[in-house]
Amino acid sequence: MATPIRLRPSLLPQCSACTRRLTNAGLDGYSNHSFQQQVRGKKKASNVPSTLTVRLLKPVETFGKAGAYVPISVGQMRNEWFPRRIAEYVTSAALKDLHARNVPIERDFEAGLTPLEAKKVASDSSTVAAPAAQKARAIEVERLSPQRSLELLTILLPPHLDFYRTPNPPTASPSSPSASSTPVTPHPSIHPSASPPPITTTTTTTTTRTPIFGSVSTTDILGTIRALMADNDEAARVLLGEDDVRFVGRAAEEMAEDGGRRVRVLGEFEVDIGVRGGEGSVRRRIRVLPGVL
Repeated sequence: MATPIRLRPSLLPQCSACTRRLTNAGLDGYSNHSFQQQVRGKKKASNVPSTLTVRLLKPVETFGKAGAYVPISVGQMRNEWFPRRIAEYVTSAALKDLHARNVPIERDFEAGLTPLEAKKVASDSSTVAAPAAQKARAIEVERLSPQRSLELLTILLPPHLDFYRTPNPPTASPSSPSASSTPVTPHPSIHPSASPPPITTTTTTTTTRTPIFGSVSTTDILGTIRALMADNDEAARVLLGEDDVRFVGRAAEEMAEDGGRRVRVLGEFEVDIGVRGGEGSVRRRIRVLPGVL
């Protein structure tokens, strides 16, 4: 008599996951068959409509009478109306025919209600729509004229706007001579018989501006102007852009960079502040002072 084959306990499946893996081991060749679940892609799932058109078999309150075509959610039709025979599905061919004959497909919110209840529903819908209309009207803001905007700029902006930046002085070259004018007299022992006039050496000095870390741009100036105008309700509606602020004057032409939009040195500059569509501009002085940013 042959002895039965006994498997070691270590070879037996130890959990449900191992059992499923061993059961499905020989089914890899049938992965495309119908017994496997089909997963709908995200693109296809996003195109599935959430409502559909149905035909009422019974009168339904706030929806319509029997025989009316109304839109209803897919879940409510599948779970409630179709099993209870309240409505039936409309085929694609029938739906095209309805559109061709201009048959109304809409919900009647007053169906099955008494005149008093219908009036209450109408009043509730009007009260809900009223705040939305008021909010839409409140958003509309009256624009200021360009001339009035220039007047507000002239009144509210101070004569000068101060900006503080950290200086970045250039390092002095050790070989460069200092600017001086010192007479040089030769020693008497060198020319005992003649006393020539003293030789004067002169070094020309040029005025240089102190550079700064960072810069002061028209964007910085525009932000300061907006902050000053924000305290006034009317002035807060003045519309300004970066192109409306520009450096002017000889110093600005020499030191302004990026097409006259920023300066990188200490000093005083002038800017013109204009308004699109307005005649003229408001000129103010910009002072870039040494200090902590």
